[in-house]
Amino acid sequence: MEQDWASLPKHLLDLTLGKLGSFTDYIQFGAVCIRWHSILIDNPNKQNELMRHHQVPVLLFPGKEEDTWSIYNITNNKFLELKLSLSYKRRFSGSSEGWLVIGNKDHTVTLHKPDFIDYKVENSQLANYESIDLPCLFDPPDEEDDLDPEILEYFGEEAYDYRIAKALITADPLINPDNCTIFMIFGGYNEIAFRRYKKDTEWVRIADRHYDDIIHYKNNFYAVDYSGRLVSFNIDDPSTIKLVTPKILNLTSVAHVKRYLVESCTGELLQVERFVRMDEDLKRWTTIFKVYGLNMDFDHEGIRWIETKSLGGAALFVGDNSSISVLASGGFQWNCQPNCIYFTHDDVSINASKGSDMGIYNVETGSFELHFAMDPTTFSRIFDRPPIWVVPIPNKY
Repeated sequence: MEQDWASLPKHLLDLTLGKLGSFTDYIQFGAVCIRWHSILIDNPNKQNELMRHHQVPVLLFPGKEEDTWSIYNITNNKFLELKLSLSYKRRFSGSSEGWLVIGNKDHTVTLHKPDFIDYKVENSQLANYESIDLPCLFDPPDEEDDLDPEILEYFGEEAYDYRIAKALITADPLINPDNCTIFMIFGGYNEIAFRRYKKDTEWVRIADRHYDDIIHYKNNFYAVDYSGRLVSFNIDDPSTIKLVTPKILNLTSVAHVKRYLVESCTGELLQVERFVRMDEDLKRWTTIFKVYGLNMDFDHEGIRWIETKSLGGAALFVGDNSSISVLASGGFQWNCQPNCIYFTHDDVSINASKGSDMGIYNVETGSFELHFAMDPTTFSRIFDRPPIWVVPIPNKY
């Protein structure tokens, strides 16, 4: 006999809602039926409570239906009933603050924010989204590193998706526009450009090149380049770059190293190295990760990176997204594996291969695990539309 979930007493539903520990659970609660969804919408205090904690992201996968993206919950290895309706069939250039970033062929940028909470259950279980169009990153005629014809021949117009390597959004442009600054790492030389959402009409370039990642950490902006060199800069004086730490000396022999910056759950700045190999057919695979913590000992050895074999019980999520750190145990039970890095197939260069370099890396044991339990047809769809982590932040909180 089918359960009549809609007729459950409100006090039981309120009690259940109060026990939820992540936005993923929150989304699943609201997707049960119209009544459960209305209770969720009418309970903003729960949203505010969840916003005080680092949230486990969901993984967007290309859906079976055209113009849809499936939402994968890594805490229980299942797809949500809810899907994202978005007419976009190529790589997302990044995700940050719950927003998805798209680099367009004409050098403009579009931001999409999936609305995982406030949707019409009675019509379908398709999440809508907010959109923001941003101006050109640079004048196309002045772009000095236009795409190589061989790259265009191999990848087609999808190669344009890789003009933007990474994005960072410091605050939600709709909820907190005055404090929103949007950064892009772009072009064949991995330059940085930013735009203060309420103040700047055009993008402003940061001096220097060859950056892998950028982070807003303790009211300062930091970037890491290909060598592991950490620099800081001030958006009020973008021509001045300050060296924080020199490059990381590494004896590991590998074709490519990708670097990520992430703030740990305890407030420490971490640098993650991802070592990637490629074969002649451009198939790639990750061989090892290394994690470094920033030592701020000014009195003795100065500021430097120190390698660590523990994440302090946290889990990291890296890829084309702004990197995320989540406490895997504690007051909120995320069901993530502690001291592990959850990684997706991301951009390593303009020659980035298509593939499925995804899984979990245990920092303590140095072992890999293919975590994402999906059928072959799901994996076949990710070659053109790589999965990406996104934090399901509500549009109003």
